[in-house]
Amino acid sequence: MDKFDLKNYKYAIIAVLIAFAFLMLVIVAYNLTANKTIREDIPSIAQENESFNQDKSKSDEHLEDNEDEISNDEEEESLESDSKDEENVITEPNKNSASSQNDLENAISLRNEGKYESAIEEFEKLAETENDISKKSEYYKEIALTYAYMKRYGKALANAQKAYNEKPSTELEILLARLYYKTGNAEQAEIRMNNVLKRDFTDDK
Repeated sequence: MDKFDLKNYKYAIIAVLIAFAFLMLVIVAYNLTANKTIREDIPSIAQENESFNQDKSKSDEHLEDNEDEISNDEEEESLESDSKDEENVITEPNKNSASSQNDLENAISLRNEGKYESAIEEFEKLAETENDISKKSEYYKEIALTYAYMKRYGKALANAQKAYNEKPSTELEILLARLYYKTGNAEQAEIRMNNVLKRDFTDDK
């Protein structure tokens, strides 16, 4: 190989190295931007858990107060009054249950039509006014799924965690694993899936 060819060969190698370095810079910049977006979208799970514990404490105190009031009322009221109260207690929850079911179906219809933001608003209203932990968990799960459809996995993860805090289940554990994976946290996704494998079948009731 003469001197001219050797010189050209060296220039070619330098050009390739420069191109490779530029490509690596582009990849690093892209990853930094993507990670920043995910961090901005994912609220602190620790804060969610702390808020959950505070809400649970308030809810327990409220339930205890209600039980005391109901007990006192039953002792003071006559048989006729008790009969009317029982009738109201049966009728009112049925009305609320029917209304909640209609609102839930409406929210799901909005999501199926691609009106995700409107659907989320309806699900959030249901979750905020619901006292039953099973239903509240279901509403937060629906919010999580809606955000997942929008590919906003950080928001989806936060609401899936709320649903799990209300009432843990295998289904929600799997959803959390998938969302952790989608947000780039493969380690947490693996932990959640291992939890699923360790769960007893009686936990799925």
